[in-house]
Amino acid sequence: MPGESSIFQSALDGFELVGLRTDRVEIAIVPQLGAKILRLKNRCSGREWMWRPEGGRLFRNRPGDPFETSTMNGADDCLPTVAACEIAGRALPDHGEVWSRPCEIDHSQQNVIRTRLDLSSLPARFERAISLRDQVVRIDYRLANLSDDSHPFLWAFHPLMKIEAGDELDVPVNDVSVESATLSGARQGDRWVWPTPVAGVELQRLNVGSPPGYAKMFATSLASGRAEVFNSITGDRLTFSFDPAELPALGIWITRGGWNGYHHFAIEPTQAPFDSLTDAAAAKACPILKPRGVTTWRIELELHCDG
Repeated sequence: MPGESSIFQSALDGFELVGLRTDRVEIAIVPQLGAKILRLKNRCSGREWMWRPEGGRLFRNRPGDPFETSTMNGADDCLPTVAACEIAGRALPDHGEVWSRPCEIDHSQQNVIRTRLDLSSLPARFERAISLRDQVVRIDYRLANLSDDSHPFLWAFHPLMKIEAGDELDVPVNDVSVESATLSGARQGDRWVWPTPVAGVELQRLNVGSPPGYAKMFATSLASGRAEVFNSITGDRLTFSFDPAELPALGIWITRGGWNGYHHFAIEPTQAPFDSLTDAAAAKACPILKPRGVTTWRIELELHCDG
């Protein structure tokens, strides 16, 4: 049928890749590396949205390693925290544990790739289903509590994306809160007017001031569950859609050489404006997984080109 996707399999650096493609879009994951999204390509324009370090190869980390020692390719799911922290006597690793664990995979259904992982840092089962139709990638999430106790958790989508000349962000907010930044005088918790908090900074154009620099911000009170990257030169667009009742916060990360010398950015739908689950739980801002309970959420990524 028109718009339906087909599944393909390939390999890179000794790792299996499983993907979906239509005539417009291709997406591929690496099951052995937390089912990270390694490729997200607009086949019409040729743009690959996912970033990878220059000369970077895929390899497997040990659970508990710092995220900056990882391959840092593409998009990962951060769960049950982003920043390393401790809660209820359990140490939670940097950027959660999913990215460093192999996932079970099921692609027996023609147009869906399903993955599953039983967490060790949380008594829970994490499931994800990726489907593709036309130019829209739909990602459905399910987290099931395997215990008789309640547990706070925090999930964030973590897509590291390439920066190309002409890229601009369209985010439906008036201001953002600072998590961390290299801009002189910036402190955690500061409120920045979006998109120009001070002269010389143009956040919508991925400009965080004099290089090298970086900024991590959170947007809340979202006018809609939508954020977009568009390129004024090529016409490429990538639109993130989500339900703000499920995901009421949006992380925004930009580095222009300020973090490990890298240049990339990320748009991160999440459940709370915190990197640390400890801090989110203390603020009563994170969701609670009820005993034997299940919670679900969804995001969609639409790739199109106006050029």
